Amino acid sequence: MIGGLRTWDAAGRLQLDTSTFTYQIVANVVVNFATTELVNIPISGNASNHCAVVLALTGAADNSFMPHIVVQTNNVRVTRYHPAAPTANDTRNTVRILVMKFRPSGGTAGPPGSYGFMAINDSGYVQIDAETPRLSMLSSGTYQGTSMTVTVSFPMAIDTTEPPCVFIRPSTSSSTELYYDMLILGSAGNWTGFRISTRNVSYLPSGKWFAAVFAPTAAATYGLRLWDGGAKRVYDSGAAPVVVTNVVQSWTYIGMVSGTLAGNYYWRAPYDVAEDEYVMINPFTLPALSSTSPLASPTSISINYAQNYVEIYQQGPGGSVFLDKGNVPAVFARLFIA
Repeated sequence: MIGGLRTWDAAGRLQLDTSTFTYQIVANVVVNFATTELVNIPISGNASNHCAVVLALTGAADNSFMPHIVVQTNNVRVTRYHPAAPTANDTRNTVRILVMKFRPSGGTAGPPGSYGFMAINDSGYVQIDAETPRLSMLSSGTYQGTSMTVTVSFPMAIDTTEPPCVFIRPSTSSSTELYYDMLILGSAGNWTGFRISTRNVSYLPSGKWFAAVFAPTAAATYGLRLWDGGAKRVYDSGAAPVVVTNVVQSWTYIGMVSGTLAGNYYWRAPYDVAEDEYVMINPFTLPALSSTSPLASPTSISINYAQNYVEIYQQGPGGSVFLDKGNVPAVFARLFIA
């Protein structure tokens, strides 16, 4: 590091280094797909260096479909229907769309802020912007299911309006669980935990997790804190930051595996998961768009540590699945830079 800013936590762990790019939120919008068929979010620069993450804003169980995401040049396009069948089944959810700019191989600086503090690294990327809150970890732990579904309670309720982002690191002992049907428990201002299920009979869900929100809270007595123009705290060096390390969003169709009830179609992307990396499970809350009913089209994610790839599966009765999944985001992150 030649110049810039670093922060450490009370245990001496490096939490921020402005020479090491993490990510920047370049768009944060709420869309009601009950009244909106499609939305285009303009993004300056090479949009392949961005990722759109769709998060449901309700903690209630919802069997509607996941919107269809396509990352285009200078644009992120999200539709409530699959482009191959605009008149088929669609989603009517209200969702929050986050477009995160993660570390690319090159590009231009992100949009400048107009208020407060900003840090830009040697490559021209915005690292801290007082107008844009960062994901901060509020609680963490382990999970171990006694059945194919496991329920986790937060040590303390999370009091944000929006539900938290939950990241999991499945156990490396089996590493073939198919995770799907994720549900945040509680309600706005009182999120109490989460529930996840697997589609494997042979393995029970187990691993580590952490929950994060865009509202840093910490009890540190030293460090750096930033507030935006509305007096809302957007950065706190005492709150463990969630460092987005990569996003897998381009999937190659592999084939179909016969199941008891129906065929399971799967897509694969190469990725070597680091020892301290977790994957966000929120995007897999809803089934992928299908010409069948949502209940018949669950989408699941699996990490293969040994062979260095990630897969998504979708059940498709009668072969009725869209092979083009769009940019389904698998967001990987860790809690500390070093």
